[in-house]
Amino acid sequence: MVGNEIYDSSLTGLTRHCEERSRQRGFTNSDIALVCLYGTPVADGYLVTREDLPEMLESSIGRPRAERLLGAVVIEQTGKLVTIFRSNKTWRRQATGRDKGGRRNLKAYWNDLKRNAA
Repeated sequence: MVGNEIYDSSLTGLTRHCEERSRQRGFTNSDIALVCLYGTPVADGYLVTREDLPEMLESSIGRPRAERLLGAVVIEQTGKLVTIFRSNKTWRRQATGRDKGGRRNLKAYWNDLKRNAA
């Protein structure tokens, strides 16, 4: 298992709100760092998806810990980690731009085109 000291030292910009919420929701500082390291970038931060699990399992993170972080979201604003929570299906679909069948929805497609054009 990965030692907490490895990841704790890399966390900068953790707000007091994020520290409080992580304690309330059962996340450690190393969990927050793992979500940021392996999670899929979404509009406001990082989300751990099923596609991220193989990469997490290749490292020294154990399967139970990797599966526990599945669906975890870290929100980042202006370089500071604001909060962490476990996402629900609706939030994941909106953040990744997928519909119920796993296909990209048209709104997300147009937003991506606008972002890339700017």
